[in-house]
Amino acid sequence: MRNSKRAPAKGRKQPPDVPKDGLRPAQPSPAGHPEAQARVELAAIVESSDDAILSKDLNGIIHSWNKGAERIYGYSAADMIGRHISFLLPPNYPDDTVDIVQRLRRGERIEHYETKRQAKNGDVLSVSLTISPIREESGTIIGASTIARDITERKQSEQELRRSRQALQESELRFRSLVQNSSDIISILAADGTIRYESPSIERILGYKPEELVGKSAFSFIHPDDRQRVIEVFQRHLTTPGSITPIELRFRHNDGSWRTLEATGNNLLHEPGVAGVVVNSRDITERKRTEDVLHATEKLATTGRLAAAIAHEINNPLEGVTNLLYLLENHPSLDAAARRYARMAQEEVGRVARIARQTLAFYREPTVPVEVDVVELLNGLLELYTHKLQNRRINLEKRLEGAAFITASPGEVRQVLSNLVGNALDAVPEGGEIKVHVFQSRDWRHPWQSGVRVTVADNGHGIRREHLESIFDPFFTTKGEKGTGLGLWVSHGIVQKYGGNIHVHSSVRPGHSGTCFSVFFPHGAIVESPRKPVRRVKTEV
Repeated sequence: MRNSKRAPAKGRKQPPDVPKDGLRPAQPSPAGHPEAQARVELAAIVESSDDAILSKDLNGIIHSWNKGAERIYGYSAADMIGRHISFLLPPNYPDDTVDIVQRLRRGERIEHYETKRQAKNGDVLSVSLTISPIREESGTIIGASTIARDITERKQSEQELRRSRQALQESELRFRSLVQNSSDIISILAADGTIRYESPSIERILGYKPEELVGKSAFSFIHPDDRQRVIEVFQRHLTTPGSITPIELRFRHNDGSWRTLEATGNNLLHEPGVAGVVVNSRDITERKRTEDVLHATEKLATTGRLAAAIAHEINNPLEGVTNLLYLLENHPSLDAAARRYARMAQEEVGRVARIARQTLAFYREPTVPVEVDVVELLNGLLELYTHKLQNRRINLEKRLEGAAFITASPGEVRQVLSNLVGNALDAVPEGGEIKVHVFQSRDWRHPWQSGVRVTVADNGHGIRREHLESIFDPFFTTKGEKGTGLGLWVSHGIVQKYGGNIHVHSSVRPGHSGTCFSVFFPHGAIVESPRKPVRRVKTEV
């Protein structure tokens, strides 16, 4: 500290008999005296300190100012000695020097008090103050010493750190919100395919709670036919950071069914915050079904146009053949047997003509609905199968409960019943059994809707569970090369057009196998738009 006398700063009056360090003059010590040596060393320490060290009296007037204070604030000792400490306050900053002086008068020591002070160049500094009262020998407080440390950079770093943490928290909140509310499934997999994270959306899409899958291998839930392909794609991208080629796969739903997912990935194994492969999966099951139906519909439309064209071309020669057979039947040279054969030939040609007309009617507009007796129509249909039933020794049980009238096209109703009876004949073994039942009923879904129900049951081999959900799809068949896959699809479309419904129950248990189709036609049905889009009918086993 400086003990030499300085003139007081202009405009300020130096307190009498108070040195610049705030201490009363001490009696001089002889040179080389330990006390004098200690005072010299203390003064050297104060001057060489990096912190600002200053002293002031109880009025706040500065009495000493070290080199550290000059370096921090930019003012020299000559600039500051004799000035009030509030001179360092920034403009419009609260004056905290009054409270500090009052606390000092009470003998309080103030430690690590953080405040603002302004340097000579105009910079506002953040400083940490430690202020101690100075007492004379009698214990009376006569001033205070202040150690000020410039913490501006530290405060800026802390502020920047707070901003970074806040930005990180906001980013994490946004990410968590995006993940938790995403319509897609977001997963994080380890390098071996173990699931480390699943977004909440997986419960809505696949029926699993996230915690049920964490720790398990994702590959174990993939369809066996797709698993190896997916593993190969996954492993191929493990060594290369970045995106993974989109891939379609079938993933097992919690109810045991299979859902088609479109998955894209991003290899972030090298990122410490993730350390995994992020996979985004979207359920495209319905889209795939729609695409399949659209493709099948396009195929069916092409097939229909071709069939209509062929039927149209067949009609003309059929008329000629019919006329020739009529002339042949009435030719005088024929005996009775020949005439009988000619009549049979005419009947068969008539059947071909009806098929041709039916094909044209199916492709074109449907015929106008009329009142149809289902019992009478079914009786006539079953007579056509009499020969086949007898040859294969198949027992036909009929339960036809009186007349059963509906409003429909007779040809379309006949087509539905013909498909069901024909399928039953194909399914039962020799010596098997077919039961046909027609009765008044109500719609199971809408009990107020009355109508006619037809059931066709057989004790054949049955339909496997995995085939039931596709049984009414176009071009789906269980008959191999013998089937076209159109019969049940067409039948479903016709029944649906009249506001009815068709259900199937089937079993493949040995000794209890068989299938039962149940068709409901409402009374006085209003015909809906023909060729409605395919919609699966609920099936049961």
